[in-house]
Amino acid sequence: MLNATNGPQSILEVWSPDVRSSNMTSTTLFPVGSQFTARVNVTNAGPIAGFDVFLNYNLTFGPDVIQAVKTGDELSGGLFDPSSQPSGCSVLVIKSEVNLPPDRIRFAAILQGGCAASGTGTLFKILFQVVGNGADFINIVRTTSLGQRATTIVGPAPLASVVPIQPLDGRFQNVPGTPPIARFSYGPSYPVKGDLVHFVGSQSYDPDNSTIIGNGIRKYLWLLGDGTLLDGANQTHIFVFPILIPASGNFSVMLIVWDFANLPGDITQIVSVSPGIGQAGSFNWSGYAVSSSPGSITDVKGSWIVPGIIESCGTTDKYASIWVGIDGFNSPSVEQTGTDSTCIGGVKSYYS
Repeated sequence: MLNATNGPQSILEVWSPDVRSSNMTSTTLFPVGSQFTARVNVTNAGPIAGFDVFLNYNLTFGPDVIQAVKTGDELSGGLFDPSSQPSGCSVLVIKSEVNLPPDRIRFAAILQGGCAASGTGTLFKILFQVVGNGADFINIVRTTSLGQRATTIVGPAPLASVVPIQPLDGRFQNVPGTPPIARFSYGPSYPVKGDLVHFVGSQSYDPDNSTIIGNGIRKYLWLLGDGTLLDGANQTHIFVFPILIPASGNFSVMLIVWDFANLPGDITQIVSVSPGIGQAGSFNWSGYAVSSSPGSITDVKGSWIVPGIIESCGTTDKYASIWVGIDGFNSPSVEQTGTDSTCIGGVKSYYS
């Protein structure tokens, strides 16, 4: 896969040395009771100084098929092997978690001493025990439930900038059969916070039985990046933070489909939800503010009917102002104009 402007794209891949692929499918290599190793490899990333990688597995329903085993030497032989760094450099292991929580893996490490590792090689490896027959995924976690980046690779100091990567998930299968192909589209293409996003997964199909009803798909499951689970071919959703607050950010959306042979297929896409016009709480005004870089807004316009005061004025002074302005939302300097409808000293007054 090539990037038209930057040459070969950086790839982060779950990869098996047994089959030399991210597709770990074999009816002979992985019997129940056997073990295999999955590597997390990076390719064409340029010099790197650190990583924080999350993996999920056992994402399908039913009995588990594989189980990760912590050995303590997950970094050995890789780019961040603590025992094989140049003189003056060391590896600081920040996270070394297997099955914390269950079916989640996280490793994070940085190089100290002004060193950088090659952008092509193994970051860490995970030993898996085969505990059942079937199919499963070992997926790279793209985003958190708050719409922020989860898995990250960073370049060397002083910038330590984030390296763009293309994730390639792993698939495990030790039974015969061709898995279904998961596909979906969504709209609007550029949703804003609070928008209802429509997901269409009915374009998924089973290559073995694509002509039967439902394209050969028996079940659909949506794992949305804010923690929501939905089933059915087509769904709608508003991305939220906890307590049902509409959210913005980058949310991973995973669709898993099963065919009638109970084999799963999956696909993950990132849905970017823009914040739109920012929201802020206020005790004394309502409206909206457009934010931009300083100097970029030079003109504003507004029109309204001056509100009349219906009730008689009491003993408390009251003000109702309508205005437009520049630089007045969050700054002591402001250019604004408007009108006031007031009760001052028990007398109604209207002025600009």
